[in-house]
Amino acid sequence: MTDDGLAHKPEVYECMLSRRDILGHRLTMGVIAPSINTTVQPDFDNVRPFGVTNHYSRIAVDDPSAISNETFQEGAQAISDNTLDAVKSILSCKSDFLAMGMSAVTFWGGKQGAESFRKGIEDALGLRLSCGPESLIAAFDAYKVQGFGRLLAEF
Repeated sequence: MTDDGLAHKPEVYECMLSRRDILGHRLTMGVIAPSINTTVQPDFDNVRPFGVTNHYSRIAVDDPSAISNETFQEGAQAISDNTLDAVKSILSCKSDFLAMGMSAVTFWGGKQGAESFRKGIEDALGLRLSCGPESLIAAFDAYKVQGFGRLLAEF
């Protein structure tokens, strides 16, 4: 081990003794994104704090041509249909938390749809989950945001 300041941190020793990820001693986060998405992984890596590791799984989908409402719906449905398989594939790394790096299917049905989506994944797999709509609402609450943007996020 190089002398990078980690050797003297008690949480690193605890991590090594508990067989946890030495780099993810604070949190290991599973991140799910559609296979056609090229921005989620770099975005998550750019904001990842020290002691947190991101572990990615992709939702397999063909490259849809979302040039109409119908083709957008077809692509979103393919993402929805394949999400659980991608989530299941990340279970082996035993992440502490799961983040959905996608939006459309998590926004369907407004606030109740987002809650139902999150609860379905959490109940099926026993992992805590974060997805866009609920994250936006929590941020709006924290910063006391009102108005049109909040209305869109909730409905």
